[in-house]
Amino acid sequence: MIETADGLENVDEITSTPGLDGIYIGPSDLSLGLGGSPNQDTQEPMILDAFDRIIASCKRSGIRAGLHTSSVAYGQQMIDRGFDLVTVGSDMRMLMGGRVEAKAMRDHVDGKR
Repeated sequence: MIETADGLENVDEITSTPGLDGIYIGPSDLSLGLGGSPNQDTQEPMILDAFDRIIASCKRSGIRAGLHTSSVAYGQQMIDRGFDLVTVGSDMRMLMGGRVEAKAMRDHVDGKR
């Protein structure tokens, strides 16, 4: 996970770790770590720039980039941005009624193939 300013500063070293399959980002924690507020699904340029930096480093290292989101629409935007893995909500939310969201995400990914 990269969720601190130090993690972001060392992203290339982290992503080039032998045996590492991917990086997962909790955006609220990353935002807090960079001096921002703990927002989910943000359009804050500082956070989007950090996402882009992490995605690029993951691609250079041949590993996956993952991100936690709280909405289908934002999850779709992040797939389009370059993330390989996007979680939408939490397990409890899915158990309580996330079938619609899961189908919308599958349909979006299938449409990109």
